[in-house]
Amino acid sequence: IAKELVKYDAFLKDGKFDKETYIKVLAQNKMTPKIFEDSLKRSILLQKGDAYLFTKQYDKAIETYNKVIELESKVNEENKEIYREDVAGALFFIGDAERAKENYKKALSYYDKAEKEYTTMSQKGKDVYQSFGELNMSRAYTYLSMKKEKKARECFVNSYENYNKAPKDLISNKYLIVINTLNKYYEQDNDLTNYVKTKEKYAEVLANYVQQDMGYLPNYINSQIDLGDIFSAIHRYPQADTSYNYALGGLSYMKDYMKDNGQNTDASYLKVAYKAAKIETSIDSFDSAINHLKECIDKSKSLYKDTAIDKYN
Repeated sequence: IAKELVKYDAFLKDGKFDKETYIKVLAQNKMTPKIFEDSLKRSILLQKGDAYLFTKQYDKAIETYNKVIELESKVNEENKEIYREDVAGALFFIGDAERAKENYKKALSYYDKAEKEYTTMSQKGKDVYQSFGELNMSRAYTYLSMKKEKKARECFVNSYENYNKAPKDLISNKYLIVINTLNKYYEQDNDLTNYVKTKEKYAEVLANYVQQDMGYLPNYINSQIDLGDIFSAIHRYPQADTSYNYALGGLSYMKDYMKDNGQNTDASYLKVAYKAAKIETSIDSFDSAINHLKECIDKSKSLYKDTAIDKYN
């Protein structure tokens, strides 16, 4: 804890930790040294537990997470709320550790305990939809390991519904996995309506993520091409055209954004522009079709210069 305290500039005086400054700053934030230091202790323990979990030292992870829970039992009732989120996380991760040890019933019991903590937080106005999404995803994988496909699917649906309610500025790769998992279920069921809906949701979520992290741009472009192909196959041509044009916009931006990395997007652009032109011809959007076909010719010339394809064009 002492090592952590000196990392806070607000507690330093002349470059050194100063106890009076420390107490004063905490008082200004309506916090006592004990509460703050207990918070640091929980944070350190959680990080340690996470490290054990990541390195598959499951028993040590469980032991460390239990220490976080023990800390909560020693505080008075009025301060328990401060601990609740850490306790919920500790219970959740013990569940993950037990699942990894193939103690599936134990894992589910810890997920239930974590859910109670998150539910209490929700009742007190805390937004925990993403936590519920992650929790139900872990439950789903537990049921899959237990060969309980129906229960697993219910949990994936529950996870999806909670992720949909979470703040849009929270990036979660787990959310994308849940959407794709449900999409595969609907494909197996030949449920076209929900299959398309989850494809649209996947593209929508990626569009939001791209605004925060350009690393998601290639996945977003591919999701729009997939949507365009699906809409084209089911004769929803205006939606197909929109999706292809979103993909083209992404490809244009990608070429500018990533040009220093030597990534050539012209070949992909050529394919998508041709798809868009075909769709636009079928919906009498001839000006757009002509523009896209002209782009195809230009891209083809630059891509296949001095080749047999160039002579053919």
